[in-house]
Amino acid sequence: MRLREDGTKYLIATDNRNSGDETFYEVKEEGVGTYVVTFKSINRFDEGTYLCEVQQSVGDSAVTKSVYVRVLQPPIFTHVDSKVSVKQNSDTQLTCTATGYPTPVVTWQREDANILPGGSIQRVSSVLTISNAQPEYRGMYACTASNLASSITRKAEVEVIFSPVVKPLIKERRQMIGYQITFKCQIEADPIVKEENIIWTFSDRNDVGGFEVNHPVTFLERNTIEATSKMVIKRVSKSDFGYYTCTATNNEGFGLTQFLLEESDTPQPDLTGVIAGSTTKVVSVAVLVLCLLVGQQMRT
Repeated sequence: MRLREDGTKYLIATDNRNSGDETFYEVKEEGVGTYVVTFKSINRFDEGTYLCEVQQSVGDSAVTKSVYVRVLQPPIFTHVDSKVSVKQNSDTQLTCTATGYPTPVVTWQREDANILPGGSIQRVSSVLTISNAQPEYRGMYACTASNLASSITRKAEVEVIFSPVVKPLIKERRQMIGYQITFKCQIEADPIVKEENIIWTFSDRNDVGGFEVNHPVTFLERNTIEATSKMVIKRVSKSDFGYYTCTATNNEGFGLTQFLLEESDTPQPDLTGVIAGSTTKVVSVAVLVLCLLVGQQMRT
């Protein structure tokens, strides 16, 4: 029997017959005195309290045992934003909804385990609001819908469109005249900066003016938002000491960083760790030593 909410009982089956449509319930005897009721097509409306009554003979008191049947429906996503694009300093939302029984709890977190925009590692909500979007907010986010039946997860991507962020690999460098020095700036931007949108300039004063350099410049696009620009001075001269500026531009604006090159009394290794440049002084020393040795031999 099923116990209704008003306390009345509703007979669904006995040991020898079904009271209603046999497509709903089926009673089978499994061993002496053991009966099993099977729900043929259970749904959430079948949840409730059921009673098993046993009466040995007519007139005897019935022995009753109750059991509560809980029906669970695993979560199913009804909508998940797969990707949203937002400009830097603007607002956007990620939406994730799901059905199931009991009603699923929807949570958001970042796939890389970083802090969510606005703080916290995890947020319980079907809508994740991103305010004042910054480049560090870009990446993959995970929406999880959970209930007592199971959990499911779907990913969503946040793309932040921003002007270039330019960083120096090493900001201040020293080198001896005649030797090689390399400067490298690392660029992040969306859309990505192209080679023709990067300019290196030089000034002997600490400002962002000056003129465009004529030293070799190479460009490397690392991925969809990162790039590197490298400038090499093969042989440093006296006029090369000063300030160098790497400027990158895209549709959202520009970014720049500045380097300082100062004179050194000794040759310094380049970014690769190798000292490269002129060998003139080394040759001159060798010739001088040879001349001294010859002069000493002639006097003896």
